[in-house]
Amino acid sequence: MPTLHIDDQSVTVPTGTTVLAAARELGIEIPTLCHRPDLAPSASCMVCAVRDEATSRFLPACSTRAEQGMRFDASSDAVRAFRRAALELLFGEHAGDCEAPCRLACPYGFDVPAVLRALAAGGAASAACPADCPAPCEKACRRGRHDAPVAIRDLLALHRRETTAAPRLRVQSECRLGRLREGEMAEFLKFANPAPRHERVTVETAAAEASRCLHCDCREATTCRFRELARDYGVDAARRRGPERAAVEIVPIGEDYVFEPAKCVRCGICVRLGEARGARLGLAFVNRGYGVRVGPPVGASMLEALGDLAAEIVAACPTAALARR
Repeated sequence: MPTLHIDDQSVTVPTGTTVLAAARELGIEIPTLCHRPDLAPSASCMVCAVRDEATSRFLPACSTRAEQGMRFDASSDAVRAFRRAALELLFGEHAGDCEAPCRLACPYGFDVPAVLRALAAGGAASAACPADCPAPCEKACRRGRHDAPVAIRDLLALHRRETTAAPRLRVQSECRLGRLREGEMAEFLKFANPAPRHERVTVETAAAEASRCLHCDCREATTCRFRELARDYGVDAARRRGPERAAVEIVPIGEDYVFEPAKCVRCGICVRLGEARGARLGLAFVNRGYGVRVGPPVGASMLEALGDLAAEIVAACPTAALARR
């Protein structure tokens, strides 16, 4: 059994053990994005990179097998800088908002899209802004570029509390979509109430008005692995973005899920998971070169490709490209 050293700690592991598994034996945390312990490694993201001290090369810990006498650096500033660069390259191809523009504009940090979803479902608002709020959220609302912004202030006023909300630190967004391009508004409108704005919002009309929301925010904003890594490594999501970002496309998958190709970083988890579980069809990489993307086999829909594994595969997506609707 080989003995290797990681961050000056030695560990002896069975032959064939990966550096990632050896590091975890030592309690050394190495981040992963495209890796799952129950799937064959793909080493596509390089977020788990470690530095081979003998050659100074950066190697993927998830697929590099331990050999006798190896020495790795897994925690230095140089390694963290390499991982940050790898993440920024991935974010350069990831088009989406971690937080909706309305929430970013709110001086109270309210999760406006979540409140609107609750109201649209017939529930009550979980936040209430002061009566004198100038409603910067409505100025930022993307729906206003189409017809009129959602009446956010009036909707929250229906459930205003006796206490006054105090301004707090603004919410941060690791990734921003920016101004929509021609045709992209139609993608967001697929799931929104097409009706015009209610000039007078009442308890009876609240659900209909709230359902006008485009829900520009990430559907997995609080659980996204990609966003978590961005925060941990101080990623600048725009640093390595090219002049042309991917176009927004929101593909409904039945009644429960959606697929947003522009958020996909082609980590391959969805493809490998389908293969490992014996999916009848499964997802696959289509096209070649820079145009490669994840999709169903020719002639099949996304819903048919996911089949009975839809819930598991959607939950496994680390970037919310596949998400609950």
